[in-house]
Amino acid sequence: MQLFSSARRWRVFIVLSSAFCTLDLDAQKGDALGLVIQQWTKQGGAASDLEGALQSSNYTDPGTGVVHTYLRQRAAGIPVFPGIFGVHTAADGTLLKWDVPPVAGLKEKAVDPLPVVTARAALENVAAQERVQMPGLEEVAYDAEQRRTTFRHSDSDEDPTVALVWWPTKEGVTLAWQVDVPSNDGAHWWIVLVDAKNGALLARYDRVISCSFGAGPCSVAAHTGPEGPSCLPAPPPPPGTPNSYSVFAFPARHPEDGVRSTVTAPWSLAPNASPFGWHDTNGAPGADHTNTTGNNVRAYHDTLAQNLPRGSA
Repeated sequence: MQLFSSARRWRVFIVLSSAFCTLDLDAQKGDALGLVIQQWTKQGGAASDLEGALQSSNYTDPGTGVVHTYLRQRAAGIPVFPGIFGVHTAADGTLLKWDVPPVAGLKEKAVDPLPVVTARAALENVAAQERVQMPGLEEVAYDAEQRRTTFRHSDSDEDPTVALVWWPTKEGVTLAWQVDVPSNDGAHWWIVLVDAKNGALLARYDRVISCSFGAGPCSVAAHTGPEGPSCLPAPPPPPGTPNSYSVFAFPARHPEDGVRSTVTAPWSLAPNASPFGWHDTNGAPGADHTNTTGNNVRAYHDTLAQNLPRGSA
């Protein structure tokens, strides 16, 4: 995942890995795929559902030694989209948890692996719908293992790709093209599933998630530090009693989403949570703390970054 910013928004770019390696079906006992086959067939599933499965990722927790392996179903050499399921094993190879493969009876359902629509036609159709210009489009690479074609054009530094996949439906699976194409301005990276038989649009996703934080000198994006503009209203006077708090009250999510107000004894809204209030832990008269220890947390002013309260919560 990549996180990058612009003047007015943050964008989250979600990268879905397409690098897979083939796993041998004649796996030893400790192999994740072999363990899943054993469990799947015990439940009445067919071993052929996992034939030719791909490993999408593998991670070992350094603290526990637990191995997290993620596999992807495949039929007739074509991956299922997304088709990923997890297998989790202890350091000694013992199976701890596994996910049911997404498509049961996959081999019987994946009956027609030959596309009618070409990869280029699928890409050009998606590009037209998303208004992506692709001058000088040419095919530059083909990965037979992944059934993926890579294209290139002169108006982008990122190469669009088109991969043949099985798209699960209520009736079974549909042969489809997974078209990955970024927009010319970089604001979107589209994943579009196109029916490989008739060119119909099946699904559409955007890998880029954008959030707007307003515009102008008082936007969150412009408010980068103490040197930024003083956009917030002046704080009200300190609370008049030990039971009062100057806050941005719910449902405000952040200072720009509401105004300050003073609330008194907010713990009374949930009397069973903090029966002695937020500054008392023993019920005896008088506060025991100037922080909020009685609220099961320690929240306090720490303007000097010393991890010490400065006389108020």
